[in-house]
Amino acid sequence: MDDAAVDYTRSLYDRHANKADTKDEVRGGAVCVPCLRSLSVLPGAARLPLFVLNLPSPLPSSKALRARKQGAALPLKQYHNRIKRELITAFAGGAPRLLDLACGRGGDLHKWTAAGVEYVRGVDLSPGEIEEARRRYGETRAEIEGRGGVAPVVEFEVVATLGTAPWSADGTLGGEQGGGGGADRAASGAAAEAAPSSATTTPPPPTHLFDAVSCMFAAHYFFSSEAAARRFLTNVAAHLRPGGFFFGTVPSGRKVQAAIRAGGAWPVLDSPALRLEARWRGEATPFGAAYTCAIKDTVTAGHETDPDSAAGSLEYLVFASAFTGLARLCGLEPVTTWGHHPRLEALLDPADEQAAFKAFVPSFPGAHPSLERASELFVAFCFRRTGEAVQGWDRVPGQVDEQAPALKRGVEEGGGGGGGAKKARREEEGGKAEGEKEKAGGE
Repeated sequence: MDDAAVDYTRSLYDRHANKADTKDEVRGGAVCVPCLRSLSVLPGAARLPLFVLNLPSPLPSSKALRARKQGAALPLKQYHNRIKRELITAFAGGAPRLLDLACGRGGDLHKWTAAGVEYVRGVDLSPGEIEEARRRYGETRAEIEGRGGVAPVVEFEVVATLGTAPWSADGTLGGEQGGGGGADRAASGAAAEAAPSSATTTPPPPTHLFDAVSCMFAAHYFFSSEAAARRFLTNVAAHLRPGGFFFGTVPSGRKVQAAIRAGGAWPVLDSPALRLEARWRGEATPFGAAYTCAIKDTVTAGHETDPDSAAGSLEYLVFASAFTGLARLCGLEPVTTWGHHPRLEALLDPADEQAAFKAFVPSFPGAHPSLERASELFVAFCFRRTGEAVQGWDRVPGQVDEQAPALKRGVEEGGGGGGGAKKARREEEGGKAEGEKEKAGGE
């Protein structure tokens, strides 16, 4: 990962920072670094969305505001918001300190307030998103206090190194000047990329820990490589007090694969509300298996000013076994029993009651069935920080424990989507053959 990859992602979210879709309504904010150097080897790379143009981001118009409330994906947005609200209440309710990674434009401000969180640090790599989040916080705080309520103290910070280098919320490395907590933070970019190679610039693990860490609809972007996923989870664990929760939502790699195969035209699923296209070659691996996703009426589907974004957002498969195995190496244990949270349990699959990753079970009467299919791709997760010291804090991203049994198991299980490499190959080949058959039939 390099500066070009960070600039790519920043450009995407800076352009959309003030447009119609918001994180509060949809899938999540800016995230880390799809690696540009990998795009040249992906099938159909020339058709990938061209988000690198530096166009202005207009403020929302009345038309855009109406679109938020009347769009085709409104049932999905409302359902996803309910899940986020209940997750925050369950795992950060009354928390003195919450760290929200990939916070986007601060769309969860009212959720944090309702949950009684006292302090929130919101982190995102997009300066445009952070600027909009700060503006919204000022308005929201004034609104809450004007009604006699108490708003949480919220600071927003631009950080581009969550998947590339050690980052400390104490302000020692990784943040950018003017980012939510002080001008003494070192700028990210080229300097931050170089920092991990020098022992003198690697910060110690943070001392001001958080009671909970959240990452909503964004952790899958860090699975662009094993090194990025490990660095991200190490940064999570380093900021979380022992016993604290790391929770969020992510698309299931197994469900994404299954949805594309069920479409009968491998490697593409094309439906009114959801479009998926596999971009990986051969077998899907637990890290770096790219695909594009476009959900109608959300930021992933692009905008009318971005005709080249129709292919959708470039994302990466996440398999629960690989996620869990790597998290354990970083001092994060999966939580399978979530306690008595009936409103949260009612939104998730009861069959996953004893699982760390619990599937969405949407019901959108009146909407096209493909909108439910889009929502069904996602799962909610929760991990608890163990009391062990964080390992590998001072390592550069490329230094990983290749022989670690837990991670090795996760890689083996994740590669086939839970069914093994041979089964995955058979299913993929079957999907291709089925697609060719339908195409030949004049579909």
